[in-house]
Amino acid sequence: MKCPQCSFENPERMKFCGECGSKLEKRCSACDAVNPGNFKFCGECGHKLAITPQPASKELSADEKLQKIQRYLPKGIAEKILSQRDRIEGEHKQAFGARFIAEIYMHIDDHHMIEAESWINHAIGFNTKYDTKWELARDHVVYAEWFFKSGDVAKAKEQLTRAIGLFEKCGADGWLEKYEKELATL
Repeated sequence: MKCPQCSFENPERMKFCGECGSKLEKRCSACDAVNPGNFKFCGECGHKLAITPQPASKELSADEKLQKIQRYLPKGIAEKILSQRDRIEGEHKQAFGARFIAEIYMHIDDHHMIEAESWINHAIGFNTKYDTKWELARDHVVYAEWFFKSGDVAKAKEQLTRAIGLFEKCGADGWLEKYEKELATL
């Protein structure tokens, strides 16, 4: 599949251009439905398809990142978080939001997985340093989700096992039970 952005010839069924990182998708000009790259006709309305390029992600400023993150939060949640950010100071302020930012990055698209992992590691580092077991357990749950989404089930299980051990140490029985069940399904 030829990238309309840079003309690089990509193998069929690729989602992103191997040369420039643009998303390779065929969006129907008639009904705006997104179709797999190998479709020649729209699966929704039958119209003939052409590849619609999406430019590769550019590095965003802190304000642009915040605006983008706010778009993906349920209505009212962003305001609640932002209204309380002055109450959280110093390193704790950064660690408090780190896990949430990581979760948001993980759910935006696959291009943000590196940023998500960086934020997760920041949260884990802080909560390890200050021995906040329950928070650290929640960080490991998010890291397990990150590994699972990245396709590494073994490491996802390892992170969930760590989280379960920490939930057990701090007596969070409901959380412990929830993630023991989740671990059993992996």
